[in-house]
Amino acid sequence: MDPLEVRVSNVVATCLFNHNIDLVRVAWHTSGDYSPASFAAVQIRITHPSATALVFSSGRMVTTGAGSESAALMSIYVFYRMLREVHPALVVREIAVQNIVSTGSLGKCVLLDQLALKYSLDAIFDASLFPGLRLQLKAPAVKILVFSKGRVVLTGARSRADIRRAWATAKVLCGPYLTDEPVSHRLFQVAKNSKKKLRILDEDDLDDINTAAVAAAKALPPLPWRSAGQA
Repeated sequence: MDPLEVRVSNVVATCLFNHNIDLVRVAWHTSGDYSPASFAAVQIRITHPSATALVFSSGRMVTTGAGSESAALMSIYVFYRMLREVHPALVVREIAVQNIVSTGSLGKCVLLDQLALKYSLDAIFDASLFPGLRLQLKAPAVKILVFSKGRVVLTGARSRADIRRAWATAKVLCGPYLTDEPVSHRLFQVAKNSKKKLRILDEDDLDDINTAAVAAAKALPPLPWRSAGQA
């Protein structure tokens, strides 16, 4: 993966219809998975575009697995057409993108223990439990997962602008701790109290980091956005 590339891997969107939905009829008509004893929704899968829908009796639908916002909207239309065959009067009231998950690569390994100590993150970094460092921004409200091999996962974004800002912030934060040497998964605990919540970094905490991230985001050329399914 190109170190300057951010790739959208999953888009979660929600859709609200105008009335309740008969899940038994929907499951039978669409060959969906429905087990009310374990989960109160019908699960429907399609391949073009590749996506999965969870349809609830309240008239709410959640779609996931799409590789872009346009693919998510197209999948909602396909699912809507399927549901209309059961409920002809069904009308879409609201559509919203809730979460855009994207991945990127810093191109080098990251010294996660030094990064965590530098900013005193109230988090647990234990490779035997989870091999990544968790970081949550306040503006934008995006969670960043950084792995020792330089892979970065951004979750919680609702727009490309959020991803762009979070990616620039991740590069600024990790920049001083990049290394060409392989980094082993060392057991390391930052916070003594494992029940402490993850500290939220914002402009008040790291004015210099956020200023640099804003400048870096503005200076970046248009990022080569690609869906995970594209070559």
